[in-house]
Amino acid sequence: AFFMETDVNELQSQKLRQAINIGFDRAKMMTYLRNGIGIPANGGFIPKGLPGYDNAIGFSYQPEKAKALVSEFKKETGIQNPEITLTTTSNYLSFCEFIQREIQKIGIEVKVDVIPASSLKDA
Repeated sequence: AFFMETDVNELQSQKLRQAINIGFDRAKMMTYLRNGIGIPANGGFIPKGLPGYDNAIGFSYQPEKAKALVSEFKKETGIQNPEITLTTTSNYLSFCEFIQREIQKIGIEVKVDVIPASSLKDA
């Protein structure tokens, strides 16, 4: 999820948010971090098997398009080093580090902030 009530220009940009969504391979993430157990969340936030799931909704892995969107963002805003913070608990650190590495390849700097679950819920 993206925390939209912020003054951070990077998060307000639809292009940057879309670049993040298409900039990492969910299937690869499931293969290597969950030993192939589970289904990549490509179809939006409704899990496969529940009413409302639609495989046409969501994003597929498109790293070249993601790089192009980041380049457009840089040209439009003048921000040459876009940066976001990914906040997580220790349970999901491996996922966040994977996403961090993948998103850095498309030109977005990612910081991972690990906090206790109770603090994340409060936030």
